[in-house]
Amino acid sequence: MDVLVNGVCVMALVFGLIEFSKQFGVEGKIAQALAFVLGLFLVGVSLAVAQGLLPPAVTPWLKLVVTTLASVLGAMGFYKFSKQFKL
Repeated sequence: MDVLVNGVCVMALVFGLIEFSKQFGVEGKIAQALAFVLGLFLVGVSLAVAQGLLPPAVTPWLKLVVTTLASVLGAMGFYKFSKQFKL
C-alpha cells in the first residue's frame, strides 16, 4: 500500500524531516521517537485525506503544506548533495 499525500510519499517526508532535525542536534533515541511520532501523524493524515474524513476546506491546504514541505526538504537535500562536487 502506498501511503501518499498529494503524491508525496510519507516515508520520504519522515526521512527528510528527521535529517533536517539532525542539523539541530536531534540524535539517537530522540530522533527515533520523533520519526515514530511523525510517521504515525503523517500516515493518519494520509489515510484521512484518502478516505475523505477531513472537511473539504482543510484538504487543499493540507496538500499544499505537505507538497511545499517535501519540495523544500528535497531542495535542501539536493543542495547538500551537490556541495560534494566542485563544478
